[in-house]
Amino acid sequence: AAPGTYSVCLTITDNCQLTRTIQQDVTVPPYTLTITPNPLVACKGGIGQIRYELNLQGGSGNGNQTLPINLQASVTGASGITISGIEFNAAGSAVILTPIDGTTTIANLELAIPASVPIGTILTIQLDYCAAGVGGTIITTLTVQDCGEFTCPCTGVNAYNIDANVFANSKLSTSFLPQNGLTNACLAIRGSFQIDKDYTISGGEIRMQPGSSINIIRDNPNGSPITVGFDDIKENGGIHGCTAMWEEIIVGQNETLNFTKNTISDAEKALKLVNQSNTLISRNTFDNNRISISVTGSPSTKCLPNSRINLNTFTSTGLQLIDGTKVDNAIKVRYGGLIIGTPNDPLGPWNRFNKIGNPINAFESFVNVGTALMTDFDEDGNERVGINATSNSILSVANSSITGAYTGIIFSGLVLQAYSNNIINSQRNGIETFNVSWTGIIEKQNHISNLGEGVIGVLFTGSPSLLRINENFFTHDG
Repeated sequence: AAPGTYSVCLTITDNCQLTRTIQQDVTVPPYTLTITPNPLVACKGGIGQIRYELNLQGGSGNGNQTLPINLQASVTGASGITISGIEFNAAGSAVILTPIDGTTTIANLELAIPASVPIGTILTIQLDYCAAGVGGTIITTLTVQDCGEFTCPCTGVNAYNIDANVFANSKLSTSFLPQNGLTNACLAIRGSFQIDKDYTISGGEIRMQPGSSINIIRDNPNGSPITVGFDDIKENGGIHGCTAMWEEIIVGQNETLNFTKNTISDAEKALKLVNQSNTLISRNTFDNNRISISVTGSPSTKCLPNSRINLNTFTSTGLQLIDGTKVDNAIKVRYGGLIIGTPNDPLGPWNRFNKIGNPINAFESFVNVGTALMTDFDEDGNERVGINATSNSILSVANSSITGAYTGIIFSGLVLQAYSNNIINSQRNGIETFNVSWTGIIEKQNHISNLGEGVIGVLFTGSPSLLRINENFFTHDG
């Protein structure tokens, strides 16, 4: 009700059919309505965006009650501009149900700006509002600028185009995206977009423009770590590029990414994990990425993310990337450490690698691989290598299968452990080691076989400080 005093009459009839009337005065205090405009961007030949924050206090009742706020937007300064948005209709009208307990509600206004509007044009947006006797007008201006073009913009209902090269859209908390999460939407990202708060994107698709990236990191390094979810993003190719490769999704230090049931493709480095980042990477399809998971530190500072990686598929269905080249590695670790799969559980969930020349590559790193299934290598000759671990790496492999590689494992590190039920079925050598001093433990039901020109099950050079080869099967099937 509008503010004021009302006389309320209540008629009561009991079981004995006696009727009585109670009259009582009820006073509704005035409302306080605050609308804060956040002008975001106005792109020549693209869109203009204003995010209005509505805050309503007063009235009577509990926090579950809402009041409809009537909004009417109009724009002057150029011709041919039309109004749209999730909340606004083409006539510029919107009705926003706003809680009376002070909870902020968002109304996003979008303007379609023709390419004929000159750069530098100032658009004036008038927003008239009224609710329960409270009304007023808010004037906001936007300056048209050259934002570049989206190669594959999103269109239609529940579509968002984020140009992170524009300052207001460079991070989530100041962008026009819904602040409580995104569901079954089409999201296009241009530039480097920062997710700086807890957030979940579920369903729909993400169209990564050429060279674009997503950086998951909070603004204040001393603040609370953030948790971000990407879940079931599969529609129309899931997270994908357009006509060229996009860069990466970076998970910042101490931040958490739950990355589950997605399809992701066309990236230089689909997921880049930094030191002490936290990730659950499960049930995804990584397709046609130059590198699907990247861990990179430095000689002085090792990169040690906390990750669970299981039940994923790493593949290259098109046999080449969008730029005409081939996949480098499914997983690449340099100066870091990573656990891939469940090494200590022979029945654990598998990660599957197919049509990739060298699925796992490690350089001066610790890598622990379990329940990995590698098949159908997409390379010619000696480039088909299941696991390549070099330069003082420590490699442990258990309960895994490498079938069809030219060489199963190439190792020139410090410690190699191949134990417990590995199957290596290679065209040439099963395991090759190249180092002056190293430790090797190859035991417990490994089955190493050769096909075709198969030569040696285990080939080692140098002077190993410890070499133990026990309880294995060596066969030649060619």
